[in-house]
Amino acid sequence: YLQNQGLSIYTSLNPYVQEATVKAVNQGTLSTNTDGAAVVIRNNSHEIIALSGGRNYESQNLNRAYQDFRQPGSTIKPLLVYAPYIDYLGATPDT
Repeated sequence: YLQNQGLSIYTSLNPYVQEATVKAVNQGTLSTNTDGAAVVIRNNSHEIIALSGGRNYESQNLNRAYQDFRQPGSTIKPLLVYAPYIDYLGATPDT
């Protein structure tokens, strides 16, 4: 049915940004001999416009952009640092 009737697939992927993202991940991790990943999101629509799964990523490899486990890093800082500061010291957005 799909081959005869056709199928329309809509994506937010931007091929120019995708190419630049893959190139940046591949080149940016060479000197440190590490791996990395990148996800580029259009802020106003929350659409993913580019995704790189790692240096020289191939479809059989682990896609580090969405399959790998990551430590929370600074994303947890509002809960661990800023919330107690605001709660105990009565801080406001102006302070």
